[in-house]
Amino acid sequence: MNYESGTAPRSRTLQAEVLSAVIPVVVHAIILTVFFLVLIFLGPRAERTIRDFNLKVPDLTVSVLDLSRWTVEYRYLTPLIFLPLLVVDGAVYMALRRTLRSPVWSGLWSLLVFLAALAAIGIVVLGLVLPGARVWQSIFK
Repeated sequence: MNYESGTAPRSRTLQAEVLSAVIPVVVHAIILTVFFLVLIFLGPRAERTIRDFNLKVPDLTVSVLDLSRWTVEYRYLTPLIFLPLLVVDGAVYMALRRTLRSPVWSGLWSLLVFLAALAAIGIVVLGLVLPGARVWQSIFK
């Protein structure tokens, strides 16, 4: 507290900055959780369907199914991947906010991470849905 003017200092405390980083990190944690849940639960289901219908699948689907199989097989490693990613995310967010003295760069970082995770989910879903779309297309021809 500045005793001469009676106002609080403009610089933010470390505690306030950590709290400001919590919201973006929680949002990123939620979207990364969705990514892993799609791989763990929808991947095997899509693989069974593809195998049951004996479908030819594009390379994207093969890659997504490989990633899904790996994620299911080594799901106990998910926290070992997930938690360090979130720590790095929060550290980069705070570093950008503290060193550049502008919330713009930290906001852009947060948006970039969010959009990258959203794009990853979109690619995984596309890889899993694409073979089914081909089946529906052949049914309605």
